[in-house]
Amino acid sequence: MRVFTRVYILLNKRARALLPLFICAGLFCYFSLNFAGGKYGLESRDRLQIRVSELSSTLKQMKKQRRQYEKRIAALQTGHARHDLVDELARKHLQYAHPNDLVLFE
Repeated sequence: MRVFTRVYILLNKRARALLPLFICAGLFCYFSLNFAGGKYGLESRDRLQIRVSELSSTLKQMKKQRRQYEKRIAALQTGHARHDLVDELARKHLQYAHPNDLVLFE
């Protein structure tokens, strides 16, 4: 009986000595896994870079479209608007047509 008690005491001392090592190893594993595959880890970084490239191309297209609209608006605001542009916009948005125009439906 005394032998088992003595072994139990020795194991507890060793376990207490190894406890900080196990805690550090567990924390290291936790942070390593989150670094590789977590929400802000390496895998999500690649996905975010792909998304950034997609959005930057969309932004370029939208800037080009905005410049076109700004040119058209500037042409209407200067006071000497092009009559063909005004006529085109009226026909397109107001569905306006002259009586002698031929209208095609799509």
